Amino acid sequence: MSVIGLTGCFSCGKSSVLRMLKNKGAYVFDCDEFIHACYKNKESPVYRKVAKEFPDVLERGRINRRKLGRLAFSDRRKLKALEAIVHPQAIKGLLSWVKKARKNKVLCVGEVPLLFEKKLDRYFDKIILVAVKRSVQIKRIREKYNFSRAE
Repeated sequence: MSVIGLTGCFSCGKSSVLRMLKNKGAYVFDCDEFIHACYKNKESPVYRKVAKEFPDVLERGRINRRKLGRLAFSDRRKLKALEAIVHPQAIKGLLSWVKKARKNKVLCVGEVPLLFEKKLDRYFDKIILVAVKRSVQIKRIREKYNFSRAE
């Protein structure tokens, strides 16, 4: 069966599309969910490196993702440092999933926000790009994350 890459911009609806496909029986991988699980696992390389690089985002031994996001998106160097921690692990998890997906008999869909930027498109048979009007995207971001327009 085909292995499909699902991508698109921040808050464009990728997760909603992935959820619909999963409900229809697709075998799915969600990069964001994978990394969120890494943030919660104190044994994961992501947790250990984030805790070391960004100690201010720890609260009662847990990574506060909102704090981490605000910190990283306010300073380009910190964002690059976070990406250097997160992206290799996300790619490793994704490629492991793709290997399993190739043996699966159902439709397989991996949600990969930076699919083209990280040159991961070669691992997929087809790509679905989810898009939305910029005004809708901004509204969703502001409502979901309580960001100001400038943020």
